This record gives sequence, C-alpha cells and structure tokens, in this order.
Amino acid sequence: MMGGPMDDESRARERYARATALVDDALELPAAERDAHVVSHVGDDAVLLAEVRSLLRAHASLGGFLEASLLPDALIARVQESIGDRYRIVSRIASGGMATVYRADDVRHGRSVAIKVLSIASDAVAGEVASAQRFLDEIRVTAALQHPNIMPLFDSGAAAGLMYFVMPFVEGESLRARLQRSGPLGLDDVIAVTRGVADGLEYAHGVGVVHRDLKPDNILLRDGEPLICDFGIALATASLDDARRTQVGTIIGTPQYMSPEQAAGADRVDGRTDLYSLGAICYEM
Repeated sequence: MMGGPMDDESRARERYARATALVDDALELPAAERDAHVVSHVGDDAVLLAEVRSLLRAHASLGGFLEASLLPDALIARVQESIGDRYRIVSRIASGGMATVYRADDVRHGRSVAIKVLSIASDAVAGEVASAQRFLDEIRVTAALQHPNIMPLFDSGAAAGLMYFVMPFVEGESLRARLQRSGPLGLDDVIAVTRGVADGLEYAHGVGVVHRDLKPDNILLRDGEPLICDFGIALATASLDDARRTQVGTIIGTPQYMSPEQAAGADRVDGRTDLYSLGAICYEM
C-alpha cells in the first residue's frame, strides 16, 4: 500500500520529536561540544544532521536567551492540527517569555517559514473574539510593510486558542548576538546598521506604523544588512488584553531602549520613540 497523508504526518511528527530532542540535548552542553554530540547521535541521517545544525544556528542567532519551550507538545499538536492544511511544523527553534518560534514547511508555496506562536493562553485570547480580532487587525497593518530592511509577515491567525504569525525563515545573526560575540562594532559597521535601520523606520513611520520595541534582539543581520523584526508586534500583543489596550499608562516595550514618553506610559507615541531607541542602540554598538 502506498503511503498517504497520515504517513507523511507520522513521519513529520517523528522528525519533529527527534530534531527537538537532539537540539535540547545539545543545548545542555558547552557550545564547542554541541556539533560533535549531534554528529555522534544522528548516524548516517544527513538530512536530520543538517536540520539540527540549522536549528542550532538559528538558536544562536537569536542571542542565546531563548531556552526551553513554554508551550507543551500536546498544545502544539492541536495548533498543528488546526493549521495543517497550510503549514507543517518541522521543529522548535527557540522560546522566550512571550512566544515560541517553530520552523515549518509552507505546504502551499513550498518554502520554509518561521511561525511565532504567542505564549499567552489567557481568556482574552481563547474566549474574547474582539480581542483576537484587534490583534489580527494590528498584524494586518504591519503585514503591509514592504521594505528591504523590514522582515515581512506572510500570515497570521488563531489556532488552539493561541495567536500566531508567520515570517520567512532566515538564517542570520541578531545584533544582540553579534555584540555578545564580538563586543562593540567598528565605525563603518555602526554606520551601516544605523543607516539601514533608519531607512526602514523612515518608511514605516511614513505610513503611520511605529515599532515600539526596537532593540538589538529584533534586528537581524543578514549578509551585513540589518533586517528589523517584530515590527508593530508589541502593540498587537497588547491588543489581546482589553484592559491593557485601553488603559492610559500601560508600558509596552523594553525599558533599556524606551523613550521617556513611552516609559511614562503615554497613551499615544509616534515615530520619535523609535528614533530614541535607535539612538540607544547606536550608542551600544
């Protein structure tokens, strides 16, 4: 009997489990020992070896601050069931306090993507349709951004009571990882990164979109060019909670890079708050 969709699904689940287990085991070891450990455990499976190495590189590019998954496998299985006609989750890249990032296959377009699933299993997400719709509305605005220095958004939605959005899978290094690895940058590199980020911000601000959480962690360096990630996601995430959405004084962002007005909880901020953040980043570089 020839294999069908269920066989493909079973193989994908097995591949996900093996790759994730190998990545988790490797992350328990010093960085210099990880590759040898993986090679010794994959046998002659060159595809699995390439996949695990790719995931470890992606983990490193996110700065090393993302560790064990906050979302249980049973919940992710429900997410996969809901989005299976469009995306097939391959393995987990990393997790943080707000989201878990997965590498996935885009079934319809034959490409690799990154799916960020928000780790917010609150009543506002699962039970309040209006809150979820506001999240999707915010994502829809930022998804319209098209600029070479801004990470594009392919898709967004809700699955198993959780909100998610889909981006290209891009191998690179975050500015945070670069600074941790090599320390302060040379003047030419500082100018190049600052100019690229400023160009992206100028475009976004021109169409009325503010980032609100610009920091080295969400600036990806790809072939030397900066790519701003998570544009507008901070406000979209806040829209999941009605109280945070409407309450004056709510602080959205990362304190080390906030403008004074944003740190003070101003009800409305404009593009100048991103420029303040870029100034702080430039100083750090």
